[in-house]
Amino acid sequence: MAATTLTAGSGPDSLVLKLSQDAYQGSAQYTVFVDGKQVGGTFTAKALHGSGVSDTLTLKGDWAAGAHKVEVKFLNDAYGGTAATDRNLYVDGATYNGAAVSGAAQAVMDAAKPATLAFTEAPPPGGTSEFGSAVSWGDEFNGTAIDRSSWPITYGGDAMYWNGAFRWDNSQLSVGGGNLTIGLEKQADGIWETSGVATTPTDYAPGHSFLYGKVEIRAKVSQEVDGAGPCFLLWPASNDHWPPEVDILETPHGDGMFTNHWAGPDGEDVYASTHFDVDTTQWHVYGVEWTPERLTMTLDGKAIKTLTDHIPTEAMTVGLQGHVGGADDAWYGNANASGADRVDIAVDYVRVYEYSPVG
Repeated sequence: MAATTLTAGSGPDSLVLKLSQDAYQGSAQYTVFVDGKQVGGTFTAKALHGSGVSDTLTLKGDWAAGAHKVEVKFLNDAYGGTAATDRNLYVDGATYNGAAVSGAAQAVMDAAKPATLAFTEAPPPGGTSEFGSAVSWGDEFNGTAIDRSSWPITYGGDAMYWNGAFRWDNSQLSVGGGNLTIGLEKQADGIWETSGVATTPTDYAPGHSFLYGKVEIRAKVSQEVDGAGPCFLLWPASNDHWPPEVDILETPHGDGMFTNHWAGPDGEDVYASTHFDVDTTQWHVYGVEWTPERLTMTLDGKAIKTLTDHIPTEAMTVGLQGHVGGADDAWYGNANASGADRVDIAVDYVRVYEYSPVG
């Protein structure tokens, strides 16, 4: 079959995929997702892999600065028992805004295993030049268990949280399918169970701490619940005092909220919060850029709020956890009044980028 040229989506950025197929009782069909969102509809391959030509699929979008994950899902795999009777799909290559995408060429032989590739949108001039494009530390959650050398602390042991609405139980943690899942589940006694992980170093594992840098956390929740949701934060690496604390994401009453905590004149907690609209049931990249001069909260690579005072000056670590509000938590919401009994937080990755002073 002759190769075809297709375009889908809209925007100034162009992701161009080259694809071909082994046809058998019909052509290979596929869909493409960028950061978990489908771009275009269902596509049908035309070019035959053995012919040396490829279809060209151009996906248009307006992607934020940072790394983006692409999945090409093969929908109609078929196998008749021989190499000649086997329908397959191939990603022959890709470019993003004219630059080659490394590692793009892949065979998609199984409908259950999509081709996965990534591209990076460069920051705008004068944007985030303090940070390199290479990840200095991170976790893509590609295994089947929590990496305890990276996440030495998990929240468990049935300890009750201070507000009495939930207790910690690390059975609510799991890794699979490329995600870390943190469950929040209502129990028969009306108390919820949830858990979390932290990179805080311990005597038996290094974890990860850093002084200044950029953090990106790609995540979504199974449903928005007034009174239950994620808490993503930075916490002192020494783990022996508080504040400071930087809450990258909390979800009081379903809003997004970014908060910086610092110590007042007598050591008391003082804080400044910024609320923002976000649909947490969709994949988003929640981030913070931390330098000696500023804290900038980002959503999908775009700045939401910048603070220029009370900036933490000590090494910090990353924490991911569930939070549940009780009957007295007017600021956050009462989960037991919501009618829900479970929420799952899926985290696709955590990435930390090194801070490099400019000039």
